[in-house]
Amino acid sequence: MYSFWGETVLDPFLGTGTTALAAELEGRDSVGYEINGGFRPLIEANLGLGGASPFPAAEARVGKRTT
Repeated sequence: MYSFWGETVLDPFLGTGTTALAAELEGRDSVGYEINGGFRPLIEANLGLGGASPFPAAEARVGKRTT
């Protein structure tokens, strides 16, 4: 698939966050979902969450479904 600059990329299988990282590097927003909680530390590390982010202007939120 492809997208244009400024569009939002949907990643229904976020995994380690590589697609979100690539989207940010290419000037796209991204939304990703991952049901395996074991990936959370890798996602946070790859996207620089909880520490020095490689994208200071980016907003990132990680949440957990409660139901």
